[in-house]
Amino acid sequence: MWRLAFLCVVSALSVSWARPRLAPLSHEMVNFINKANTTWKAGHNFRDVDYSYVKRLCGTLLKGPKLPVIVQYADDIKLPTNFDAREQWPNCPTLKEIRDQGSCGSCWAFGAAEAISDRICVHSNAKVSVEISAQDLLTCCDSCGMGCNGGYPSAAWNFWNSDGLVSGGLYNSHVGCRPYTIEPCEHHVNGSRPPCSGEGGDTPNCDMSCEPGYSPSYKQDKHFGKTSYSVPPNQKDIMKELFKNGPVEGAFTVYEDFLLYKSGVYQHVSGSVLGGLLLTLGTLTGVIMVRVIFFCMKTKMLLLSAVCYPMKCQGTVHVFWYQHMSRLYSIYRMYWSLLHLPYYLFLFFFSTLGYFKILRGEDHCGIESEIVAGIPM
Repeated sequence: MWRLAFLCVVSALSVSWARPRLAPLSHEMVNFINKANTTWKAGHNFRDVDYSYVKRLCGTLLKGPKLPVIVQYADDIKLPTNFDAREQWPNCPTLKEIRDQGSCGSCWAFGAAEAISDRICVHSNAKVSVEISAQDLLTCCDSCGMGCNGGYPSAAWNFWNSDGLVSGGLYNSHVGCRPYTIEPCEHHVNGSRPPCSGEGGDTPNCDMSCEPGYSPSYKQDKHFGKTSYSVPPNQKDIMKELFKNGPVEGAFTVYEDFLLYKSGVYQHVSGSVLGGLLLTLGTLTGVIMVRVIFFCMKTKMLLLSAVCYPMKCQGTVHVFWYQHMSRLYSIYRMYWSLLHLPYYLFLFFFSTLGYFKILRGEDHCGIESEIVAGIPM
């Protein structure tokens, strides 16, 4: 027994030694990952960028209020072989929209506002199509966290139930009651817009009035949720929820090595959680929000959307679950800023296709443990 314990300690130390503390975004970390011959390849995506700026790209807080876990449907529900929410509800235009959050760590608000917009249309059989205001959620939900410096996804859905959310489109769109007021910017790419000053910073004020010329009034424009909940942390329940009710919101933890992702199936190899190792209440951690809209039973596909850097994806977007190197993975789509192009737009530094793939079936980086959703009034 003593020898077994000793061997376990030696094994644990070997793993520790195999993962030296390397400087984030460094050549040494790139070389270490690639020499490990794991399921993905690393390379440089950020150049001449301060590491503190990169940490602020993640705007989701964990360890906040939890929504009740609800199993919506029985195990015998029959799922189609292929399912794409955009095709299932073609008259719901928000399903094809990705918004631009600019220099603000507001992915928690964008993920919720987009999924809520989708669900309002889905549950009205496309009779009600509205862009829910991320601005209203970001600025007026005091219980949601710290605005542009991070927020709690579960609190965002609770706020929809208790206080309601008005309509509001993209920056300078003049769509809805409260459009987004933070200007789009360029995240380390050349373009016509000003460079981003860094996610985080001052959050706009809560203005409980609609922009001039919009009708109805702020109070009359409110849209409410009937219930909000967490989806059980397994793939089948997530797929059933998506199939019956529309897109859901999820989160995953971002490690330093993820910033170096170039291709393959991502799984954590080296580095700490962005923002620190302790996921404590009120601490901004390396977590971003995504929105699930697609799956395929036959080839095990899943599609999530979020805020993206400028990258044009040619043609219709389909994102897959596959078997790869005897491991399962999912491909996720992110959003931190976008160009006004007719296709979906993705984080520019995650390969030429704008995708990244992440190990699934093992709750890697917590991706299967932080799925939230709700039903509109």
